[in-house]
Amino acid sequence: MTLADLVHVPNAYVIDQYLGLDCLRTRPNLARWWERISSLPSWKKVLQIAEEDTTGMRLPPRESVNFGSIPHEIRSE
Repeated sequence: MTLADLVHVPNAYVIDQYLGLDCLRTRPNLARWWERISSLPSWKKVLQIAEEDTTGMRLPPRESVNFGSIPHEIRSE
């Protein structure tokens, strides 16, 4: 994992899990990168820690996040 990966992987996770945008799957280079990065044991550990976090910093459930301000043309519905 590079420094660039460290900067982009949390945002890519939000795009994938919360926004439901297809760009991480429909664009071959991004899809290859996301598959490689998201399968790393270190990233899986980050997600595990986030799920187990008891300090209130855990990831919110997807259904509780309001994305109403995202322009319709970039939302997946």
